[in-house]
Amino acid sequence: RELGMDTELESAIEDILHEAIVSDQNDSPVHVNLDNLEVSESVKEMIRTEFDYIKNLFGFDSKAHEMFRRWYIDGRLYYHKVINLDAPQEGIKEVRYIDPSKIKKVRQINKPKTADEFMKYDFGSSEEYFIYNPKGLNNTYANSVIKIAKDAITYITSGILHMNRNIELSYLHKVIITINQIRLLEDTVVFYRMTCVSETQRLTLYKD
Repeated sequence: RELGMDTELESAIEDILHEAIVSDQNDSPVHVNLDNLEVSESVKEMIRTEFDYIKNLFGFDSKAHEMFRRWYIDGRLYYHKVINLDAPQEGIKEVRYIDPSKIKKVRQINKPKTADEFMKYDFGSSEEYFIYNPKGLNNTYANSVIKIAKDAITYITSGILHMNRNIELSYLHKVIITINQIRLLEDTVVFYRMTCVSETQRLTLYKD
């Protein structure tokens, strides 16, 4: 996120956004294409209706650039699907953005403790859920951690994984070294420019 605030890099990100999301005031930037789906026209119409409904919940037509920018910089995008617990058949009522730095997916594997449990253990079984901490995942206070069901969260990642740790990286991760080198070069140029000015003034005074 700090790299995203860099002036030159921000300009490059804007160019990427305009290439990825193309829209105008009279048309939506995305549609669902069902031409190759072998179902009846009534089913296709139901799919289109639900697609438009979810798209409107996201406010995608007006927030597409903002959503894409968040995903591109953070490398992850999380949304909480809110339903009416008393009437879940009514479907999704609201989608809420979640800061990626405050949520992560957990896969809990209950390992067998005895030989009998080992013989009967299903190695493909595991419990998956999300943990959310409004104060950030690096916060040490476990009392503020909230456990969220896997089906309640919709998320997408960049698909770029750290080679040593199982965490998703941003597309901007590749330019960290380059940006640091540019900043170092800029600082060096400023330092040498001040040095040259000071040396010029000293020689001028010596000549006088």
